[in-house]
Amino acid sequence: VLQRIHGSEERYRLLFDSAAVAILILDGASARILDANPRACEWSGHDLQDLVGRPFREWFVPGPSTAPGELVVGSVCDAAGVERPVEVQSSGATWGERQVQQLIVRDISERVTMERERRIAAEALAGIAEGVIIADAERRVISINAAHTEISGHSMRDLIGQRFDATRTMTDGKPLPASVWDDIANGRNWL
Repeated sequence: VLQRIHGSEERYRLLFDSAAVAILILDGASARILDANPRACEWSGHDLQDLVGRPFREWFVPGPSTAPGELVVGSVCDAAGVERPVEVQSSGATWGERQVQQLIVRDISERVTMERERRIAAEALAGIAEGVIIADAERRVISINAAHTEISGHSMRDLIGQRFDATRTMTDGKPLPASVWDDIANGRNWL
């Protein structure tokens, strides 16, 4: 029985120590750090001895709610003051006789960067003078910019979900030739 318990503890410690996320164990009453894995130490810029006993709120900005299962987004700050955007998920557990919170802290830097780039691109698209239609592979309109509305007179509500090619014809009323769609599919423009 002791060997099985020891083996189980070794497997847990291996997972704990090698996780790609930061894992912390907090005292349930004081929210002070009781244990942390190497990733948490790396992200904080402190060794384990420096982290143990510190309030989690010193490391996490802003302070999280540690209700079991709740996902909180914020950032962790390393010893040099550099912030890393993270999401924190907590769950309650019993550690011997003590109530604890286990926190899983995931780095969301890439997601935050992508969201910021998407927001910038959307703002740029909205502000350009050329009419732009964004359509899916079936040529159904997903979005248009304000310039397109001004140029064509079609509102976003009129076009969303409609096939793009149904709203466009040649000046004589004939359907657009297949070469237009070939050009667009190859990343070129249609004027």
